[in-house]
Amino acid sequence: MKVYILSAYDESQYNFAFQNLKKSSLYDPFKKYVLADNPESADLIIFVEHHPGDDPYFFQVLKHPVYKLYKKKCYLYHDSDEHLTLMPTISPSVCNSSFNKKMHHPYHYLEQISTNPYIEYVPNKNDEKKYLFSFMGASRTYPAVREEIIQRFKGDENIHDTKDYNSWDLNEEDRNRYFEKYAEILFQSKFILCPRGIGPSSYRQYESMKMGIAPVIISDEWVECEEIDWNSCSIRIKEKDVDQIENILKKREDECLELGINARKNYEKYMSFENQFHFLSDAAAKLHALRNDLSFRDYLNEYLRFFEPFHFRNLLRYYKKKYIK
Repeated sequence: MKVYILSAYDESQYNFAFQNLKKSSLYDPFKKYVLADNPESADLIIFVEHHPGDDPYFFQVLKHPVYKLYKKKCYLYHDSDEHLTLMPTISPSVCNSSFNKKMHHPYHYLEQISTNPYIEYVPNKNDEKKYLFSFMGASRTYPAVREEIIQRFKGDENIHDTKDYNSWDLNEEDRNRYFEKYAEILFQSKFILCPRGIGPSSYRQYESMKMGIAPVIISDEWVECEEIDWNSCSIRIKEKDVDQIENILKKREDECLELGINARKNYEKYMSFENQFHFLSDAAAKLHALRNDLSFRDYLNEYLRFFEPFHFRNLLRYYKKKYIK
């Protein structure tokens, strides 16, 4: 199948994933999909976007001339935390409460805005690791769970609340220091806690898999990527059981090595740079196979979500910024 990929936004500002995906296609070992030179000849068209703050609902994609001409073969990848889009979409942050398999395909993050250069795979014996588990993250992004973790293990050197800053806002020296500390604590952990943030998913899940450490996923709303056998490479803990984290992980401590090995294997297969083009195209193809099943009701249900308090306020802010100077 021929796949055409593009962005509706300023590539230099928003879209390093778009350029990397093109490069990934050059190393694709599967050869099931090939890059198309133009949208007309393509079987699938994928808008590859991040999360533009000035267009949270990707209206610019919907207004794009390529989308208007070839709507029936267009798909959107984005990594926005709050998932509400008006076209078939591939995203890491698909919520159970609004999941529609004809409209949404759960996926992983293609790229990060601020990538930690110290996150790498270094095989290590788990019995030499210092911590049973660790967590470094901002409690403010999901206080119901993250704040409880921070408070329950307050003072432990493997638990850090980063609520007062974002890594991408730090100057180069401070960011490098933060990244190094973050990676050092993760390397010393048998498990990595991955509670949800603003959205149901977290970069941390995939960082831990990259490092060969099993993620402990604490997110009731998260819809997992269907390609991955998560039971073989991760542990899921319900949000209501967050007070039992230590007991649960102590009981499964002897599994950490095997789970970590499987986590790395899944990362290499589904998330590595050379395989990104294939599996993103595959996700679009799966949505495309259901395209004829999409009905007016499916689109209507997505539009009705604008009446949810968060999205209603967010939409008002969008139009205020756009039209009121």
